Amino acid sequence: MTWPLRLQSGKTVGPVHIARGTGLSVSGDVYVQYSRDPDPASASWTAWPNATISAGSNLALTSMWLKFTGTGEVRSYRVEDQDLPLADSKEWVYGGENIFNISPSSSAATNTTAIRAALDAGGMTLTSPGTYTVSTIPPSTSGLILGDQVYITDGTKTVDRTFYQSLRAVGGVISPALLSAHWPISEARIDADVHYPQRQLLEVPSPISDGTAYVIHPSVVDTVSGFSGYRYWMCYTPYPDPEDENPCIVASNDAVNWVVPSGLTNPVFARPSGTENNSDCFLAVTEDRRMLMLVWRDNVGATASLRISFSTDGITWSAKQQLFSVAAATDGMASPSLVYFKDKWRLFYHDSNGSPYQLKVRTADNLLDTGGSGTGTWSSATNCTLALAYDTAYWHSDIRVAPACDRLIGILSGQSSGAGAGSGGGYYLIESTDGETFSGSPLGTLVQGYKCGFFFDCDARGPRLMGYWGSISAQYTKVAPVYFDKTARLREVKDRAQIALGSLTAKAGCLNADNFNRSDGAVGTSSGGTAWTTLAGTLKVISNQCGADSVANHHSYLATTQANVEVIATIASFSETGNVSNQLTFRIRSAGADFIRIRFYDTGANTQKITAEAVVAGSAKGLVTLSNCYQSGYGVPSLVRVRLVDDRITVYMNEIWVGDYQMVATQGSNNIGYDVFPNTACLGHGIALAGTAFRFDDYVQFAAR
Repeated sequence: MTWPLRLQSGKTVGPVHIARGTGLSVSGDVYVQYSRDPDPASASWTAWPNATISAGSNLALTSMWLKFTGTGEVRSYRVEDQDLPLADSKEWVYGGENIFNISPSSSAATNTTAIRAALDAGGMTLTSPGTYTVSTIPPSTSGLILGDQVYITDGTKTVDRTFYQSLRAVGGVISPALLSAHWPISEARIDADVHYPQRQLLEVPSPISDGTAYVIHPSVVDTVSGFSGYRYWMCYTPYPDPEDENPCIVASNDAVNWVVPSGLTNPVFARPSGTENNSDCFLAVTEDRRMLMLVWRDNVGATASLRISFSTDGITWSAKQQLFSVAAATDGMASPSLVYFKDKWRLFYHDSNGSPYQLKVRTADNLLDTGGSGTGTWSSATNCTLALAYDTAYWHSDIRVAPACDRLIGILSGQSSGAGAGSGGGYYLIESTDGETFSGSPLGTLVQGYKCGFFFDCDARGPRLMGYWGSISAQYTKVAPVYFDKTARLREVKDRAQIALGSLTAKAGCLNADNFNRSDGAVGTSSGGTAWTTLAGTLKVISNQCGADSVANHHSYLATTQANVEVIATIASFSETGNVSNQLTFRIRSAGADFIRIRFYDTGANTQKITAEAVVAGSAKGLVTLSNCYQSGYGVPSLVRVRLVDDRITVYMNEIWVGDYQMVATQGSNNIGYDVFPNTACLGHGIALAGTAFRFDDYVQFAAR
């Protein structure tokens, strides 16, 4: 088998794991070859110095590191047996560049005999010599240890932790696609177009019987092999009553439909007495894949403590133990994330004692002491370094070790100036290679953003983070993935619009289009051939863009009976001052007396907003703020995309998800009702401008599903 590679002299690649079933007898040597040709099919192969494994029987796993000392560059390498090709179904090889960023250690080198049979269960079950279990749990204690050691069942320290990390790949615990994936944070985007049975609303069973529970601290893990018959596990805290904010556990086999496993009663731990409570939670799987690990904060009197519990089945949880406690007034420890990274345990959290809700980290060599009954030795808190592009403060975060163990990746919610705790800010994808200094890239400006939990995943489109977007409002609690293809996606959307603008019949699903490339004057007939219908004032073509020449209500639409629609348009100019509203309008009914509008405006305090609003019988109803800071983040020109499908409205700016709203059943004074704006035939969709400094361009309507 071969792998592409680019390796210069003096560099190291590995580990290369060669694995066989224990019943396979091998007569010839196993050896590694390299080539300077990147195409293995035409390569000329040369033996890699000192990279030959002598023949032997029952060889189950050999791990080697390869260092190239020749001249030039190695462009590919392969591993072969002289008698039996490694492509044989009884055996397989995992190889690749130094994805774990570690070096072989003396412990690993002197214990390869015990590790060679680690094929059976992802590096956990050893079948030769004897039967052992590799674990991070010292069998003589009830607690989790935890420094840099891995144990076998007789309690002997066998291999060091970094070598054990490399064994995760051997058992298929993490797919090769994830191990080799790249996670460029500047290319990250939330894809709210992906459809799930719940239409993206995150619905989980709750111990709150009146149905008011919101999911505000979701933390989700993909256990791969599963616990108690379920692959995906989530912890969360219900809301809106803080006294109910106690961690609950649910499970799923599709990461969408969640149940309480049989035998489990939520919340997992009863809240402390009086008005005190448990709160912010984090769920993880231990690296040996044998246990779930639940971390949460409790508030008792003037003390905030971080607690931890373990479960081998997700149903029965060990007695809670304390990691450490602090004075709540000095270090609030909100939204904890616990990871093992760079040979240390790292606990990230936010100081909840007022803005800027600083992201902090503490480190420890051992999670708990070796007796399992007390706390490990934790460092003092250090402020993490992270600059937010559009927000003035942090809020909550979910931070995890990337599959290749080379960096930390997290999703962090921010706070806009003047916004209340838990609302008004943007989401950011963040990363760190040292555990203290982070860089970040905006994901979106969801006004009700609170905290997002996620796990690493891949699908046909590539690597992604499956995001669970918690909120203090059930309306905004969503399921949506994060992909790493923003540039390509933006180009795809632009190309789709341009094809439609160039030829109305060239793109299936295009309803109407207008590029406004004609003489100045009333909008008249669109470039796609449909006449604009005027409802108020006069929309005009001004310098090949759609604008208005007076401060008044100018509203026109392009006729279509298609109610489910996706509109793509360019905001070409936006320099209004004061509370001037400029709109894309949808599902126009009753000769323009009823319609939905997406408004882009400046409140006059240098705060740009995007809102959704219903106009019913000519009167505005149900203003919903979708985003508080769109212009400062996206500038002009900006590509706006609005999807209105059934009862859900989704807004993107430059393919960044900036707003989402689901209509309620019945129209009221503070919402948008599906009874007034169903997905049945309408008159059309259009543009409304109230000022002279806002311009739209390249407007296209597509049928949406």
